[in-house]
Amino acid sequence: MRIVHVNLARGYRGGERQTELLIRALAGMGVPQALWGRTGEPLLERLRDVPRLDRLALNPPYLGALPASRGRFSAAPGRSVLLAIKAHGRRHDRVNVLHGAGP
Repeated sequence: MRIVHVNLARGYRGGERQTELLIRALAGMGVPQALWGRTGEPLLERLRDVPRLDRLALNPPYLGALPASRGRFSAAPGRSVLLAIKAHGRRHDRVNVLHGAGP
């Protein structure tokens, strides 16, 4: 199974750190993955060294740039969740939403 991570945040904060740690841990187990991120943001660059990770830089409007994809989606809250659902043909059961730990 391939996991597609969707993170369209600007900058690099807690949620992006969580995404990076998850991707690196899954890569260590040999899981094939993809990361869909915002063009020019640090997360895509920070993960250049991860094996078996396909990186896709997206520009707004995001829905016009969606590739067809199969597998499970991991999305940070916000627009990323809607993008993941749309990309997977509205199969909500295939989208996992990552939430921060909170205060």
